[in-house]
Amino acid sequence: MAVSGKSGKISGKGGKIAAAKRHKKTASTDAAGNISKPSLRRLARRAGIKRLSTTCFVPMQKIAEYFLSSVLEKTTTYADHSKRKTIIVQDITYSLKDLNMSLMGF
Repeated sequence: MAVSGKSGKISGKGGKIAAAKRHKKTASTDAAGNISKPSLRRLARRAGIKRLSTTCFVPMQKIAEYFLSSVLEKTTTYADHSKRKTIIVQDITYSLKDLNMSLMGF
């Protein structure tokens, strides 16, 4: 007996109704963990840069990874200290203040 309609349920073995099967999302970065070229291009556009040379992507990836790792290292320290597993905005703002960078409006 198959279930029809838009309920999202499928019939399994023996006619039992099972939940809809889900697919796992894959990471948008490559295997090395580098930030993709389109992502770096979007960041450059936001900064006002119109054109990028292909040779600048590798140094940009290294700089972005270094910056993110330093911010996230301090951020996880704040979350661990307050005995949380979830990072909140306040953790990030405090870690940026420790690195002498501040966000406007926070």
